[in-house]
Amino acid sequence: SLRAGMEELGLPDADRGEILMVGDRFYDIKAACEVGIDSVGVLYGYGNEEELRESGATFIVKTPAEIAGVALGDTGSV
Repeated sequence: SLRAGMEELGLPDADRGEILMVGDRFYDIKAACEVGIDSVGVLYGYGNEEELRESGATFIVKTPAEIAGVALGDTGSV
């Protein structure tokens, strides 16, 4: 699980603002929500925009290049 991976890496709650889950399906987005981190739903994978929005994606992007903008604080994404 994502939580177990974060614990194994020794990531305390204070660092969660610096963690970004990137995924193309609702499973990825739900996992991020469960541990309290932001998520980027990507439209170039298997999921669609409706699935990602309904799952609670913090951001949704169309291209891999847009992930960098989200990670650097540019919230002009979809």
